[in-house]
Amino acid sequence: MENSTDTTVQSPDQAAAEEWQAAKGKSRPASMKGTERRELGNKGEGFACSFLEHAGVKVLERNWHCQAGEADIIALEDDELVFIEVKTRSSLDKGFPEDSVTRKKRQRYELIAAYYLSDYEGPSRRIRFDVIAILVTGENQAFLKHHRDAFAHGE
Repeated sequence: MENSTDTTVQSPDQAAAEEWQAAKGKSRPASMKGTERRELGNKGEGFACSFLEHAGVKVLERNWHCQAGEADIIALEDDELVFIEVKTRSSLDKGFPEDSVTRKKRQRYELIAAYYLSDYEGPSRRIRFDVIAILVTGENQAFLKHHRDAFAHGE
């Protein structure tokens, strides 16, 4: 009788899915957690941009970087320049997404706004800081809450 070997060829996605299933209940490698967190954040920012654009808000920048950090979204609504922090979660295990916008994060957003305004060549505008909190409930579904004027300078 001939020896035969069955070989299953998997795409990297299939292999990763099986590895994920095998690791359920065990702690996952830190790099996988970071990648998943970035993917969730990107998905949330996509939801937020769609929501804003549907509401008539013009998104000027997404993931704008400076030496103070990153602004998730910078937008223009009416005559206001809006700096928007997007917080996305896939569960409420660690609380509501907006609860993670700490005083330190708010202060950093003010500094980011100052850097942005130092290069801004448009007309004078009122500045506003918003938070968009997103709880992803399905592949293409999410619960979104827009906190307008979520904090003011010095809070």
